Amino acid sequence: MNEKGKILEYAYAKVNLLLDATDKRADGYHNLNSVIAPLDIYDSVWIEKANRMSYSCDDESLPFDSSNTVVKAVKLMKETFRIKDNYRIRVNKEIPMEAGLGGGSSDAAAVMRGILRLSKPTTNLSYLEELGLKIGADVPACVSKKCVLVSGIGEVKAHLDRSFDLIFLLIKPEQGISTKLVYDNLNLATCAHPCLDTFLCEWERGNADGVLKQCGNSLEDSTFQLVEGLADIKQELLDCGFKSVTMCGSGTTIFAAGKSISETLSIADKFKGRYPFVQATSTYPAPSCGHSAKERHDFVRRFLGYDI
Repeated sequence: MNEKGKILEYAYAKVNLLLDATDKRADGYHNLNSVIAPLDIYDSVWIEKANRMSYSCDDESLPFDSSNTVVKAVKLMKETFRIKDNYRIRVNKEIPMEAGLGGGSSDAAAVMRGILRLSKPTTNLSYLEELGLKIGADVPACVSKKCVLVSGIGEVKAHLDRSFDLIFLLIKPEQGISTKLVYDNLNLATCAHPCLDTFLCEWERGNADGVLKQCGNSLEDSTFQLVEGLADIKQELLDCGFKSVTMCGSGTTIFAAGKSISETLSIADKFKGRYPFVQATSTYPAPSCGHSAKERHDFVRRFLGYDI
């Protein structure tokens, strides 16, 4: 989308439907297998060429220093493709931080796509996925805005066609958690190890219920030990009868799936006011919607009854 010379990229949240930490590497990182799906919740990232670099965000608590994924993405793109252009970048946040929803990673991926559109270096999205690992483990999965299978420390192994839609209820308490702390506390011998092969068999069959039964996250036990009350949120959602209730990535968001739209919205209302982030949404793109981004987002507002 162009508006007065600006490019708008939507940075979609992600959910790890399956995350299996398999072993610890010599460099201290963990190898994993994960199936990641984009959600129709997004940050808006505006990018335009400018005389000098500048960054801004509607969340003033977000620092644009060398640790920021957006800053890292600009630096990486300029250095890799010898781009001399400077940019004015503004991020409007909807995805909460330290939630396991990939907000920072998706913002970085959106900036990479935006620079590709604006400055037109000779490359493609597949190469951007490879580059994204230099910024963070979740960045490659956010580049394509598709369901992906990743392995190792985040390498994209396959794009997965999806023949079904999923409706989610997301709940995040006030407290966040750092990814490093979660992995430092991880016990590979006792944590859950969801079966990727069974998951992919159900996925290929187009069996949404079967997929939901195979969802799981090796990082849950570690995070539940570190964040008081998170396990209680999961149990409450299980008691509501959802077919799948799982933690998102390494963050403190719990996702529940497997109920109808109306049931999900009704249950969401019961949690509103108790937690700072309670959101009903769907896999991206939203079900039965038009082709343009505006049509998709307008549809989700009507479809779910939330202004996302």
